[in-house]
Amino acid sequence: MPPPMAFIKGLRSICDKYKILLIADEIQSGMGRTEKMWAIEHYNVAPDLLLSAKGLGRGLVISAVIDRKEVMDSIYMGGIGGTFGGNPLSCVAALKTIEVIENHNLLSRADYLGRITTDRLNKMKMKYSLIGDVRGLGCMIGIELVKDRATKIPASKETSTIQKKCIECGLLIMSFGALHNVFRLMFPLVITENELETGLDIFEDTLKEVNGKV
Repeated sequence: MPPPMAFIKGLRSICDKYKILLIADEIQSGMGRTEKMWAIEHYNVAPDLLLSAKGLGRGLVISAVIDRKEVMDSIYMGGIGGTFGGNPLSCVAALKTIEVIENHNLLSRADYLGRITTDRLNKMKMKYSLIGDVRGLGCMIGIELVKDRATKIPASKETSTIQKKCIECGLLIMSFGALHNVFRLMFPLVITENELETGLDIFEDTLKEVNGKV
C-alpha cells in the first residue's frame, strides 16, 4: 500500500527534528520495480540510508546499504562486513543489472506494464465483487480481496482458493498481508506482453469461478 505523500514527508520532518535516521527499505520496491529506480523517489524525499538486495543481483546473492557520507564515515574500520561481502561474481551481476535497466529503458517499461496491469485489474474490479482494492506503483501491485466492500471483511479463504487454482493452471502468484487476503504482483520487468496477458487471463478465469460461488 503506497503511503501518502504527506506521511513520508512528515516522517522526514520528524527525523530531522529529533536527529533520527530515516531508512528506506528498497529490497523489494527498488531496482526500477515502481517505475523509478527507488520507490522513495516518488516522494521527493532523500533518506539517510537506503537498503537494496534481491533484484540488485537478479538471482545472485548481494545486498547494499547506501548511506549519506557522514553516516558511512562514522562507522569504524571493519564495522561493516558479512559472509558474502565483496563477492566478485555478485558484484558483476549487480553492475550488469543496473546496465540492463538503463540500456533497455526498464523504468519506462515498468510504467507501461504497470498501467496495462492496473487497467485490466480495475476492469475486473467492476465485474467481480471479491476485489475490494487495486493499488500500487509501477509493477508492484496489490489486489485486496474482500467479502463485502462496505465492511471490508477480508476474503482470506477465497484468496487461498484462488492461489491454489492459479498454481494448478501454471500461474505462480503470491498472497500476503496480515489478513491473508492480498495478492502481490511482482512480475519481471522483462516479461513479454503476451506472458503478462496470459497470467492475467488465468487469474481472471480463476477469480470469476471463485467469485461466482461467494
